[in-house]
Amino acid sequence: MAGDLPDYTKQITVLLQAEILSQVRQLPWWVRYSPKQVLYLDDFEGVLKWEQTGGTVAKESSISAFEGSNCLTLTTGAAADSTSWAALYLGGVTRSKMAIQLRWNVYNADVEALRYFYVNLILKDGSYVSEAAVRYVNWVTSSQKKWQYLNESSAYADIPNGDENIETDYRRHQHLYLVIDFSDAVLRYKRLVTSKLDLDLSDLRFNHYAAVEPLSLQINLGVETDKAVAVKAAVDAVLLSDEEP
Repeated sequence: MAGDLPDYTKQITVLLQAEILSQVRQLPWWVRYSPKQVLYLDDFEGVLKWEQTGGTVAKESSISAFEGSNCLTLTTGAAADSTSWAALYLGGVTRSKMAIQLRWNVYNADVEALRYFYVNLILKDGSYVSEAAVRYVNWVTSSQKKWQYLNESSAYADIPNGDENIETDYRRHQHLYLVIDFSDAVLRYKRLVTSKLDLDLSDLRFNHYAAVEPLSLQINLGVETDKAVAVKAAVDAVLLSDEEP
């Protein structure tokens, strides 16, 4: 009889509430620019998901961490021109306007030895490869302190009005927000925001060429030393988003 059946009302209510909560995720406090759709989010408090492709890459509990106790550290060798690279590989995504935002800082015992800090995104859609990148130039021996971008010829060129004097001989958290429009009809950079600059990059093209490769989206972070001194760069609070307006 119906009166003998269990009352599932409360169970159903709890399940519905759990489903709603699973769909409503609050962004962490450190997100500076609210994303349209999050593709990847990492505060490096969990399992390390980045691969080492050069130098030393590790999750580290450090004063350099911006969020929580841990950050990603990239450490070069102690020979001039040494590099360290970390890579993250995501599945294929639809071409759209994407944004990456993160915090970074450099520390190497009061010796200003950083040459470059890189942020690189590579999108492969099965028919074409798009590679966009910016790097901070801190080549002290030639008095260069500025931002550059990877252009359509796969060479780095100065970003107009991209001069910025960042002190890299002591820990100072730097902000980076880069917007790139990978849409087929656009294929251009859009915007770069740093701790001191807010630049319109919409006239700048990135490297784009035909190639049949598996679908993927790759993020590369890199650092290079200018002297025979190991340079350590810390990265934290990484967020990649797409479908930006």
